[in-house]
Amino acid sequence: MAVADPAKEIADWAVKVLGASRLRAASALALFPSDPDRVEITLQPRKRPGDLVSQTVLGACAFYRSRRMPKPGQARVERMCQRIYDTTMTIACISDVALTERATTALARLARQTGALVFDGQRVHDEVGRLVIDLQGRFDVGAMAPQLAVVSSGEPIAAAAKARDGVTVTALKRGKGFRFSPAHERHLRYLGLEPRSREGQARIKELATFFKQVRPQLYLERTADDGDVLAIARTLARGRVAVINDGWAFYDPDGRVLLDRNGELDPKARWPMTD
Repeated sequence: MAVADPAKEIADWAVKVLGASRLRAASALALFPSDPDRVEITLQPRKRPGDLVSQTVLGACAFYRSRRMPKPGQARVERMCQRIYDTTMTIACISDVALTERATTALARLARQTGALVFDGQRVHDEVGRLVIDLQGRFDVGAMAPQLAVVSSGEPIAAAAKARDGVTVTALKRGKGFRFSPAHERHLRYLGLEPRSREGQARIKELATFFKQVRPQLYLERTADDGDVLAIARTLARGRVAVINDGWAFYDPDGRVLLDRNGELDPKARWPMTD
């Protein structure tokens, strides 16, 4: 599930970097087209509610939600499903034979380039190969690290550097879109819902009021495997009245969870967020 790049950019990258060949349609490619380990790649952008991609992502979540798993696995499934809901595209990779080492390596590079979750019928891995979840509910706690984040505040926040420790930081101008914009806007719409707990209901009202008065100030994107988006965001937001959003949760400037998409929160998170 690709969560960022347009189909044309992914196709152009695959041709240039992986040596893929374009097929009959602009969104169809082939790796090693004349060899036995040929892999056909189809890029399917998400265009409207209820389309093929929407049905695919809903089916993927239903598949895992129907499995009986221990509670930690169930919580990981919910987090994975929120990442899947934010997807903009599915990338189908089909081979007539078992994937060879060079095919696996090429597809791993494609996953890393697109920030994708990879499903092989039994397991889901993140873009760097860490186990997100398997059918028994096992997972790598380090998997699905935030790729993108936005810091929102009522006061301007200057970006100290454009790139630092594997993370790019961009100061946002009013009305300027960014790659995380669709997921961020979808997450803000979540503030119109009603969490199960009384504490969550109170927090969601506070956040809804906050976001009526502020705008996104900084956009952060992980550009290296060891880049820590939330750590950099905390550094830039510390001492300010600000909220960090990574698509899964809203955080205070110290990184404590104000509210996540499961309706959970850290009671130690500070509100209002001032020192």
